[in-house]
Amino acid sequence: MWRMTLRPIPPRALKIDDAATDQNMQQLVMCITCFNVSYMPTMIQIRNGPKSRAALAGMSLSDYLLNELREVAARPTAEELRARLQGRLRIMPSLAPTQAVRAERDRR
Repeated sequence: MWRMTLRPIPPRALKIDDAATDQNMQQLVMCITCFNVSYMPTMIQIRNGPKSRAALAGMSLSDYLLNELREVAARPTAEELRARLQGRLRIMPSLAPTQAVRAERDRR
């Protein structure tokens, strides 16, 4: 089965009639860009990353950053934390926190 290969067309290579307005040109370039983006792989490039931390962990920078990203994504969002806290029972201490700290300090 054959597959058609599409190459991105740079905007400067387009031959557009002089009568085309600036807005039409922008719309055309945006359409071409959006069409080409769907055929591009997803890649993020990070420069000047924490190479020493990756080296200490015995990992490449890419692997280290991927692990860090996974850890951040696994953390609950602020909304999730708020919902969890609202679902907990409220506790009323028998002694005010300031009094408890003062009593502990006095014991030492």
